[in-house]
Amino acid sequence: MSSDGNTVSNFPVLISAILLWSSYAVRGENPPEFTYQVQNYPNVIDSKDQCLPLKGSYDHPTTFVCDPFRLLTVDQINRLNTLLQDDYARDGSQCSVTNPNPVIGVALVNRLKVGNESPDRLLDYASIFAYYLFREWNLPFRCHTGSDKMIIFYSKDDGVLYTFGGDLIQRKISSQQLVDIAVQSRVHFSNGIYEGLAYLIQQYKNSVSTGRTDLFGNK
Repeated sequence: MSSDGNTVSNFPVLISAILLWSSYAVRGENPPEFTYQVQNYPNVIDSKDQCLPLKGSYDHPTTFVCDPFRLLTVDQINRLNTLLQDDYARDGSQCSVTNPNPVIGVALVNRLKVGNESPDRLLDYASIFAYYLFREWNLPFRCHTGSDKMIIFYSKDDGVLYTFGGDLIQRKISSQQLVDIAVQSRVHFSNGIYEGLAYLIQQYKNSVSTGRTDLFGNK
């Protein structure tokens, strides 16, 4: 499932989103430069300096945003980390299956190193990238042994967005809801990467915490 858009003010707003639960791997048939790119992407937990190379005053000792290509400002990263770490800071006694506290990691790249590929194939590569980070990053969790984790992957020049989540998230947000969120995020991404990401994160959190199916116009 994917949704395509046009370029606005030279900002790519071709947004695609799928939440998948099957396994992906960085396999030998992928372009070698892509395999290298995926396997050498910084770990947001272990390599904060590589994820946040832009010099500045960061508000949080840890980061759930990895921006090695300086696509965001320090202030924007601080605001995203505040949004991302708010739920994680809650006491573990507040956990429940019906109201999980999702832990969301954000990975940004300039482009996928796969040569000239069709938009559909780019989405396949994005899914591999997101799944690899989901497994390798080992995002911290307080509630459900990692089944309430999510990865948001965004490739700027390709204009490709991909979301991957654990099985508890699957029960709370349908694939169609994710597509609806992606479609509605276009206008926000046209204003900037931060605006698009902040919108996505808030909508994902709202949907998971409320369990509502009508947040995005679904019946």
